[in-house]
Amino acid sequence: MFRTLVLLTLLVALTPTAFAAVVPSPTGWVLALPDTVRLPGPQVRLGDINLEALPDAAAAVVLAGDGRPGQLAVIDRRIVLRRLVEGGLASGVERCAGAERCVVVFTGRAADEAQLRARVISLLEPLLPETPTGAPVTWMELEVATPRLSTDAWSVELTDPQPLRPGRNLVPLRVAGGGRAARVTASVLCHVYGEVAIARTSVATAAPLAVAQFAWEWRDLTTVAPGLAVGRAAVEGRSAGRVLAAGEPLRQADLRATPLVRAGDTVDLAVQRGSVVVTVRATARQDGVLGQIVTVRNDINGKLATGRVSGPGLVEWRR
Repeated sequence: MFRTLVLLTLLVALTPTAFAAVVPSPTGWVLALPDTVRLPGPQVRLGDINLEALPDAAAAVVLAGDGRPGQLAVIDRRIVLRRLVEGGLASGVERCAGAERCVVVFTGRAADEAQLRARVISLLEPLLPETPTGAPVTWMELEVATPRLSTDAWSVELTDPQPLRPGRNLVPLRVAGGGRAARVTASVLCHVYGEVAIARTSVATAAPLAVAQFAWEWRDLTTVAPGLAVGRAAVEGRSAGRVLAAGEPLRQADLRATPLVRAGDTVDLAVQRGSVVVTVRATARQDGVLGQIVTVRNDINGKLATGRVSGPGLVEWRR
C-alpha cells in the first residue's frame, strides 16, 4: 500500500498535465455580493452585481425590476438564494462570500446629447421671432442639461410653449421614457437683429425727428447697450429731448413726443352735439401731444374750454 502511494505521488509530480485531465474540474461557482454598486437600471440581474464569474443562467436571474434614476435598492443574499432556488440554480452555488446585503444605486442612462439638442431645436424653431426685412437671419444658442432616464427610448416636449423673445429665454421641458419623466430647463439665447439710429448731423433740442436724420445699422439685440432706441418706428412722432451730436446713437431717453398742438396756434375745436359735429376756431393756450388734455380759447366767444388733442391742430371738446 505504501509503495502504491509513493508511485502515485511520483506520477503526479512527473506528469501533472495528464493527471489534471483525469481529475474532474469543479462545477460550482461563488455567490459574492459587493457592498455597493452603481447601475443604470431599471433592472438588476445577478450577473450585474456578482463579483465572481457565474453561469449564464444564474447571471440572467432578475433581482429588481423598476429602478428609477436616483433611487436605491437593497439586494439581500437570502433573496438571491431564494431566486436561485426558484429557478433550480441553487445547487451550483459552491460557497457564499462578500457582503450579505448589496446597495444598488440607480444612475439611469444619459439621453443622447446630440439627439436631444436636435429635438429641442426642432420644437423651438417655430417660436423664434420673425427676421425683420433686410436683417440678418434670426438664430439661437441652446444650452440644455442631459437628463438620465431608465431607458434609451425617450421623447421630449415643451411644457409651456411661448414665443421666444430677443435675448435669453428659460424654456421648461419634459423628457419622458420608460414610464418616467424628467423636467429640465433649456436656456435659449435668441439672436434677433434690429436697427439702431446714429445721428448723421447734430440735432437741436425739441427738433422733430425724421428717419433721414440718422444712419441705420443692424445690430444683434443681445449685444445692444440697454436703453438704445431700436427700429425706425421709434422716431415717428418724436422730437429730440436734448442736443444730439453727430455720430451719437439715439437712446430711448432722448425721445420726446412731438406736440401736435403748440401754445398760440390756431386749432380746430370739434364740438359734438348728438350725431352732429361742429368745428369752431380756437387758440391753444399750451402745447399738447396726441391724447393730451389742453386748454384752448374759443375765438368766437372768448371762453376757455378743455379738449383732447386728436391730431395735428385738432382738439376735441370734452364736457
